[in-house]
Amino acid sequence: MTTMQPPVAARPTLSRDLDRSLVKIESDKGRLRLRFTYGGMRHTIAVGLPDSRVNRIVAQQKATQIEQDIASGNFDETLKKYKPPKAAARKREATTIAGLFEKFTAVQTKAKDLQVGSLCRYRATQRHLDAFFSTKPADTVDEASATAFAEYLRKRVVERTAKDYLTLVKSC
Repeated sequence: MTTMQPPVAARPTLSRDLDRSLVKIESDKGRLRLRFTYGGMRHTIAVGLPDSRVNRIVAQQKATQIEQDIASGNFDETLKKYKPPKAAARKREATTIAGLFEKFTAVQTKAKDLQVGSLCRYRATQRHLDAFFSTKPADTVDEASATAFAEYLRKRVVERTAKDYLTLVKSC
C-alpha cells in the first residue's frame, strides 16, 4: 500500500528570486527610469536622460549601484543618493519669480495662441522681472517687494503699460 504524500509547493527558483531583486531599466515617453522593489515598496527613479544606447549604460551603472547598496545594507531609502543632481537645480530655477513667469508665459502661449503684441508684453514683463528680482525665490515675495516692483515699473514705463505688466504678473 502506498501512501500519498501531499504535493509540495514548488520552491522559487534562483532566477525568479533574482528577477525580484533586480533593478529594471525602462523607457517611459523616451526617458529612462529605474524600477525596483525594496522592503515591499515599489520605487521608480527618473534617470534624467533620454533613451539611447549610451544613456542605458549610465542607467545600468546606477542600477548596479542600487543593487549593491541593497545587498550590502547601505540602501538610501530617501533615494536622494540615486537621483540626478540636475533635477534639484531645475526645481530651484522654476521657483524663482522669473522662472515662474517664464513657465506661465509658455503655458499661456500654447493655450491662447498669443498674438505678436501680446508676446511682446509678456517678454517685456519677463525682462522687468529679471532685472528687478533677479534670482529671488518666489516664496520670499512679500507685499513690500511687490509694491517696490510696481514703483520700479512706474518709473520706467507709462502708467497704462505698468498696469498691463502688473496684470500679467497677478495672473501668474
